[in-house]
Amino acid sequence: MIELFIEITDLVFWEGYTEQLSREYPERFSIDFNEFLNTYQFWNYGTSNKFQRKDRKA
Repeated sequence: MIELFIEITDLVFWEGYTEQLSREYPERFSIDFNEFLNTYQFWNYGTSNKFQRKDRKA
């Protein structure tokens, strides 16, 4: 999951941003990564079934 976080974050900012953040501000990196995980869990488990088409199986 961390690979996905790094890839998306680097796309939003610039290539190497996540690595720089982890070195210079490790606490901020941890906060951002945990927020990413919480958001992923919300969308993966919290609302995904609400948006599924009725004719498709889960």
